[in-house]
Amino acid sequence: MTSDGKKPVKCAPSSFEKDPMPGKPKQCYCDDIEEMSKEEIKNAQDLLEAKAEAKKAEEEAKRLEEEKQKKQKEEAERIKKLEEKKREVEAQIAKEKAEVARLAKIKQDKYNAEALKERKEEEATQLKLDGEEHLKELAAAKAAQEAKLAKQKAESAKKAAAMAKKADKLAL
Repeated sequence: MTSDGKKPVKCAPSSFEKDPMPGKPKQCYCDDIEEMSKEEIKNAQDLLEAKAEAKKAEEEAKRLEEEKQKKQKEEAERIKKLEEKKREVEAQIAKEKAEVARLAKIKQDKYNAEALKERKEEEATQLKLDGEEHLKELAAAKAAQEAKLAKQKAESAKKAAAMAKKADKLAL
């Protein structure tokens, strides 16, 4: 019992209307001489409660800011990794494009070489055909010349025979 005859007060959160600072240790004292009015006590409790809430709000704001910074840092690292991966993929694509271009050039060069070879073979065949045709023309011209010469020889022989006959007639 207290000096004023009231029931003893235990220094515990359950002895008060509200716990002004949850989870924090407290120190109690009795105001048995009523140094503070109930209104002053209520104001002091409200002030302690407001300070506790403000501190809690500050801690929550700090926690949220730290969480925000952590997320921003994680996002920045994720973006950095994605950009690095993008550069790697772009480099791989450029490498593959270069390889495709190289293979296409090899294929084009091979096609050009084969086309040139075919063209040379066609030209050689045409030259051979042209040569054979020319030889045939020459052979035909030679045969015509020989026929003309044979005809001239035959006519000359005929004239010679006619002259010999005339000469024989004159000699008789």
